[in-house]
Amino acid sequence: MIRKLVSLQLLFVNPIKNPNLTTLQHLRDVFEPRRFALLAVVCLLTMPLAGIANAAPSGDGLGRARFSWDAVPDPVVSGYKVHWGTASGVYTHKEDAANATELIVTGFSEGGEYFAAVTAYSATGEESAYSTEISFVYDISSTTITFTSQPQAQAVTVGQTATFSVVATGSGTLTYQWQKGGAAIDGATAATFSIVSPVAADAGSYAVLVANADGSMASDAAALIVNPATPSIIAVPLAATISFGQPLADATLSGGTATVPGTFAFASPAFAPTAGTTLHAVIFTPSDTENYRTAAAEVGVTVAANFASWLSGYGGVGGQTAPTDDPDGDGVVNLVEYALAGGDPGRSNSGILPVVSIMTDGILDYLALTVQKDPTATGINCLVEASGDLLDWSAGPGHTVIVSETADTLIVRDHTPVSGSSSRFLRLKVASGQP
Repeated sequence: MIRKLVSLQLLFVNPIKNPNLTTLQHLRDVFEPRRFALLAVVCLLTMPLAGIANAAPSGDGLGRARFSWDAVPDPVVSGYKVHWGTASGVYTHKEDAANATELIVTGFSEGGEYFAAVTAYSATGEESAYSTEISFVYDISSTTITFTSQPQAQAVTVGQTATFSVVATGSGTLTYQWQKGGAAIDGATAATFSIVSPVAADAGSYAVLVANADGSMASDAAALIVNPATPSIIAVPLAATISFGQPLADATLSGGTATVPGTFAFASPAFAPTAGTTLHAVIFTPSDTENYRTAAAEVGVTVAANFASWLSGYGGVGGQTAPTDDPDGDGVVNLVEYALAGGDPGRSNSGILPVVSIMTDGILDYLALTVQKDPTATGINCLVEASGDLLDWSAGPGHTVIVSETADTLIVRDHTPVSGSSSRFLRLKVASGQP
């Protein structure tokens, strides 16, 4: 049991206009006279329920009362509750204020008499006895501040400015104090309050307390929703080459950047792609997941295949799986289909064969052969040989000249020029150490 009871005090706004209201009463804590809490009830002018914007105040609508009290300076106290009702000592309603020292409670009717008390509680659920009871008559006529425009709820994205504003009228000079969740915001003392580049932590309920010489009144509370932003991907990462049968997770991603810190990963890391270079989805996950969403991109992944795994990707081609088999009957055997770009053992496609041309060095003409290779094919060797009689074939210095060679293109010319009636021949030889 928390032994320190909370004592209360009732503060009526504008007592001149309410001559029958009880004056301030100070009641001390019954267990420790030097430690007491103050409860103030301020009758707040209010609009009817949602849906009637900018309407004139109505005495028969539901009203609000602001309760406030001094904190009990004891570490065992972790929160407070306000209890109230329409009969002395009979509290039919209660509201948990958590560790705040003020609370706006709704449900009061014009002219109604109410009774209230506050309790303190500990983190383990122990609750003190009721503080000294206060009583008051709810009277909106005592307040001279009127709201003609209330703060509006809004939803923004992280980084977008959020602005709340209010229009109020009243006698004398009006002052403003914006609050979030009932707590005053430092420096927010104008009719308009803006949050520049809000983040998720700024989401909540915002209201403004407007005051003049006659009293004060709180506006309607307006909710602010702050949605996470989607970062932009500045550079898509690169993926390391993997072998046929390996999952995407084995293709290390590197070099990707976005507008916020984070990491890239494959959307389907367990997927094992077929041979060749294909695009695959990657997901960028920001380090700050509270304020930023994930973003997606596509990365090219190159899969290098050996002959056996490449062939298995075509369903076994009717059992004709030997390197020298020709299941599609196009005159191009399986091993050559594997070595050349566009090769498909199950589809006739003689168009993948090397192209013969005449190449000149400015003086003499030479027979040349251009080979379009599959850069993902491994374990093979493409060799261009030359012959003058179709019987003896040779390659290398003195026989052929490699004009250029890249991962996907090989151009070779004959070392012997084409002249007179002599015949020259070139052929492609694909060799493999694999079965």
